[in-house]
Amino acid sequence: MLDDRPRFPNLRHRFDSLACMRGELLLFRQVSFELAAGELVWLKGPNGVGKSSLLRQLAGLLPIEDGRITWDSPQTGGDKSLFHYLGHTNALDEDLSVEDSLSFWQRLYRAKPGDMARAIESLKLSAFLATPCRYLSSGQRRRTALARLLLCPRPVWLLDEPLVGLDTASIAWVSALIAEQVAQNGSVILISHQEAPSLGTQARVLTLHPSGVSADVSAQNRTQNSEAAA
Repeated sequence: MLDDRPRFPNLRHRFDSLACMRGELLLFRQVSFELAAGELVWLKGPNGVGKSSLLRQLAGLLPIEDGRITWDSPQTGGDKSLFHYLGHTNALDEDLSVEDSLSFWQRLYRAKPGDMARAIESLKLSAFLATPCRYLSSGQRRRTALARLLLCPRPVWLLDEPLVGLDTASIAWVSALIAEQVAQNGSVILISHQEAPSLGTQARVLTLHPSGVSADVSAQNRTQNSEAAA
């Protein structure tokens, strides 16, 4: 359900001729695409092609061997405040409870109390708020980590396997949050090997190859057909 937060500004980000090395191995080169406001890009490709490495490059966690990353930022030098990055690891302190973890992030991001309540409700965390993170199931850990996205609204989400470990109901909740981010004029780049039918019809699918990226025309046709039927 959409809240009353203001919509994100109309931003367009450019990624030009990116290349990535792993040791002496060239994972990919000549990767170019744009990310517009209100867009979901689903990044696909075979294992080992470098999808996670590309996302880490965009987040500034890996160097680029070649190319240019241009974030369309309304603030000078404010690139880091443009996006949230969620990687494979959940980055949870095992000794903290879920509530203490959320409180830490709330202080870190200077989140509003309403954002805290929204995160707890949206990801159904209330039943285990007092539980230390070390005792959480894999799905509960992932949902707790995902709460960071809601504690500090940012225009871009970079999500690496956000659905891993989640059951069917949790996948539906997270899919709804991603759809809401896009509806608020935000942007999402998603890597996921799990199916999320509600997102598949919204996404622009890009397939990563060692020599660049290609658009999944069949996925675009499915989206167009779905929109025409609506």
